[in-house]
Amino acid sequence: MLKRLFYFLYLLFLVYIVWILPGEAKPHATMNLIPLQTIRLYFTAFIHGYVPMYIIISNLIGNIVLFIPIGFLLFNYLRHMGGIVILFFSFYIPVYIEIVQLLLYLVGYGTRSLDIDDVLLNMLGIWIGYFVAFIFWSNRSRKKST
Repeated sequence: MLKRLFYFLYLLFLVYIVWILPGEAKPHATMNLIPLQTIRLYFTAFIHGYVPMYIIISNLIGNIVLFIPIGFLLFNYLRHMGGIVILFFSFYIPVYIEIVQLLLYLVGYGTRSLDIDDVLLNMLGIWIGYFVAFIFWSNRSRKKST
């Protein structure tokens, strides 16, 4: 019961962060479909002193950490379906979020952009969460059997 409550509250928080919380206002919708371009731009801007480190950390690390619980969710509810299903959902969920962000922008509600780097970082977070859950579950199963 407590686990379900945590997941429900987490999903509400995720919806708030990715779709409701205002981002930087932009005069037009921005899209980055070139992998690692935004990440590279962040580090270049930091090296030249244009962007403080906390902006980089909050954007890059935040995109990873925010999605770690989805890896736990996938492990808890879908691990029996196999690796292909996990890979599919780890790709589908971030892509869906990015497309909805773009659509919200186009209808005049959203302020976020569509960025392939966000998809990659979100996927990394999901995979980290899945593997942490797997390791925890494996160790727990091993201790129960001894």
